[in-house]
Amino acid sequence: MIQEPRVIADSLSWTLLEKPHGLPSAPLKIDETLNLTSWFLDRFPEGRNVKGYKDIEFGLVHRLDTATTGLVLFAKTQSAFDFFKQQQERDQINKTYHALSTRLSDAFASPWTEISQFRSWGPGRKEVRPVYRGMKGWIDGGKEYRTEIRAIEPVDFPSYDYNSSGKTVLIECNITKGFRHQIRSHLSMRGYPIIGDRLYHPGWKGVPESEDPPLQLFATGIRFIDPDSMKQAVFSLQPPDKRNR
Repeated sequence: MIQEPRVIADSLSWTLLEKPHGLPSAPLKIDETLNLTSWFLDRFPEGRNVKGYKDIEFGLVHRLDTATTGLVLFAKTQSAFDFFKQQQERDQINKTYHALSTRLSDAFASPWTEISQFRSWGPGRKEVRPVYRGMKGWIDGGKEYRTEIRAIEPVDFPSYDYNSSGKTVLIECNITKGFRHQIRSHLSMRGYPIIGDRLYHPGWKGVPESEDPPLQLFATGIRFIDPDSMKQAVFSLQPPDKRNR
């Protein structure tokens, strides 16, 4: 059962919500209602006056994957949306994520930064794969996506140790602009697939979504300039608890 979204902060021109696991950020069709955007509009109908990236997304500033939990920002006025859009284009909206991962490689055992472009991959092109500079498919002058891995902390999760050779770690990541599945793909390609990831974790591929655990990726922090005060606004959620989630 999908949990109820939660209002983290609210102002005259924007609202910050916590999206639960399993709830899409936006509808695919105008009449779809089981998504975070519809939940937001039911409670803040003034948001319907905002023309966003797509007509059916209204004031949605950025998305999270359906399987990801965490912070999502909405604009309630057109001027706020346009302001946030400009911040995004300048890489001025900073987002922090925490992921519980199975460490399958020692090649990257300390913080590092991934920079790539992406291409669709696999059956139905549901996955994405990084394309690094110098590889076939790299587009000079194309948009690049950066995942800054800031911390890797060993944790004890024996119940999720599907592979006795795997070690569970809590990873802190930081991004500004985001691509579909960016963090999931970047971590998996470097030997740190996220626990519960049915697309990128070799131990969870094919496991039904109804089985525990869900994707262990959490959007825990966001930093942006508040269009009302023109001061920096910073919000954070507690990272996933290591004992009792």
